[in-house]
Amino acid sequence: DVWMVATHEDGCRDTILREEYIFVAGPNGTYDVFPNAICEGEEICIQTEILGAVSAIILYDDGGTSVFDTTTLTGGVDTILSCYTYGSPDLYFPVVVLTDAQGCSFTLRDQDSAQVFSRPSAAIAPQDSFGCAPFGLTLLDASILGDTTISIWDWDFSINDSTVDSASVQNPFYSFTGDQLYDIELIIEDNNGCRDTTRTTFTSYEGAIPDFFANDTTGCAPFAVTFNDQSTNAPPISWTWIFGDGDTLQGSQLTTPTHIYQQDGLYTVTLIVSDGLGCSDTVTRVDYINLFRPEADVYADQPVTCNP
Repeated sequence: DVWMVATHEDGCRDTILREEYIFVAGPNGTYDVFPNAICEGEEICIQTEILGAVSAIILYDDGGTSVFDTTTLTGGVDTILSCYTYGSPDLYFPVVVLTDAQGCSFTLRDQDSAQVFSRPSAAIAPQDSFGCAPFGLTLLDASILGDTTISIWDWDFSINDSTVDSASVQNPFYSFTGDQLYDIELIIEDNNGCRDTTRTTFTSYEGAIPDFFANDTTGCAPFAVTFNDQSTNAPPISWTWIFGDGDTLQGSQLTTPTHIYQQDGLYTVTLIVSDGLGCSDTVTRVDYINLFRPEADVYADQPVTCNP
């Protein structure tokens, strides 16, 4: 509104009012941020509804900007969409600066905000990367928290890109079997819905599978027995023979040892083999050697008779 007051030199006065006489239009608008809460590394978008602007500058509150000019804006009613990824976690308050064709500017502020949460960092505690199958191992979560507590653990165990098992506890126990390379994946998620993934591998070796036979298992003491190693899979580099009579023989070339049993009896024989990876296994044959001496006896069906 414009008022004018006129005063004559004799003191007479008059007033005139022009309501809404001067109209300053200027640009205006509104904006929305979506989604309002994201995890570090994710993208937010700002949709701005604009009236009467030929230029728009979006200030993201971290030094980043987006600029729109007459290639996008008509000076009438326009809608622009700008998406952006913040470089670090924080609470951000973007603003939009509008300018019309007459150079008048207007700033849209405090209409919406963007919360960027810190993402947790998934990690599996370092352990031996291989073992002798079957081998049980407790996998330990070593993940680092983001802005809140981790609430979900998804473990995936796969062989040749095919899932063979899974677990949903923080520190699962798993039994590895056979000669296999396992790919292990851990996905974590916190209470803000922020996720992270890490992977590792574990190799299980079946190792040597022990077996043996003896050239003879029955007789009478003293009795010499030659044992023959028949182990399969990985080749052994060490043999331990436990003969069951208190004697043990251990070495690196003992594939066909000979042992002399000095007394009759039943003897349980055990073979332990170890391979180049340090894997060992045992086979036992209970009462495998049976040594006994026959007892002589004489009897007559007619102890008394007459000579012819």
